[in-house]
Parts: sequence; structure tokens; C-alpha cells
Amino acid sequence: MRIARLYVSLLLYSGIVSGVIYGLLSRRLVAGVLCGLVVGPIVAAIGGTKEVRAHRAVGGNLSPRVHSVVHVAADPALARRRVVEALRGIPARIVTPDGVDRIVARRGMTWSAWGTTITAEVRAAATAGQTEVTLHCRPRPSWTLVDNAQSQRIVNYLRGALGPDVTGEAATTTPG
Repeated sequence: MRIARLYVSLLLYSGIVSGVIYGLLSRRLVAGVLCGLVVGPIVAAIGGTKEVRAHRAVGGNLSPRVHSVVHVAADPALARRRVVEALRGIPARIVTPDGVDRIVARRGMTWSAWGTTITAEVRAAATAGQTEVTLHCRPRPSWTLVDNAQSQRIVNYLRGALGPDVTGEAATTTPG
């Protein structure tokens, strides 16, 4: 169902945008609608297939907004240090001051994404010797439908950087 929703969304958005642009430039509304009906399915087929393949390669569902809660067998200071080092390795620009439990980082525009906001909340878990790390990754423009699985790759990288002693759940949220 999510795959069908992705293709339909891409079809509508790309068809409408290209149709409106062409209609405005040519000053012919009918020509714009016809252009949208031709271009929309092509863009949806290519972009949707590329997105589905990217997500199948890294896991997760077809959402550019990813959420994961993990538990690390380490103290919060060590877990925070691991997250900061991993964010610098992405590379991402950390925008929160040192010593804060909520780390916010931003990644600039790349060939496959318009930019990404990464948030990691580090706090002591209820179990002694455990730290709970909540990872959020979302594209900067809220209207983003596809990100070539970039957010999922970043969360997977951060989970791996927290160490081999990571347990917990990985989840993705639906677009919206």
C-alpha cells in the first residue's frame, strides 16, 4: 500500500507541477494539462522505482522521516560522545551546545537530498548501566516525498556507531 501511495503521490505532484509550469510558460492551459499527464507517469515510474530500490537495500519503509529508539550498555556521557563523533563523520554540522542531552545536527544539500535534520536524545534508561538514545532523522523541507533512503542510512550509521552492545527497536514514521 505504501508503494502505491508513493507512486500516486509522485504522479500527482510531478504531473501538477510540470503541467502548471508548462501551462504558465506557454499560456495554454490545455497544453499544460497534457504535459502534466505525459510527464507525471514518467517521473513517478523513474523516481518511485529508484526510491523503492534504495529502501529495500537499507531496510525500513518508504518514509523519509525515520525514528529509532536504542539502548546502549554505556553511561550517557560515553553514548553522547559516540553520537557526536558519528555526526562529525557523516559529516553533519552540530547546532546545539556541548553538554546538552538533545543533540541537533544539520546536513547540507547533497545530490540525493535537500538537507537533513538529525536529532539524538541521550538519557539514562530505567535499567542501571543502560542509556536510551532516541534518534530522529528527517529531511529539511517538510514536503519531501523521497530522499533516496538517506535518512534511513544516517540512522543505521548512528546505530552502528553507538557500538556492538546496542539493543532496541528501529521504527520509521509515515510521511506527513
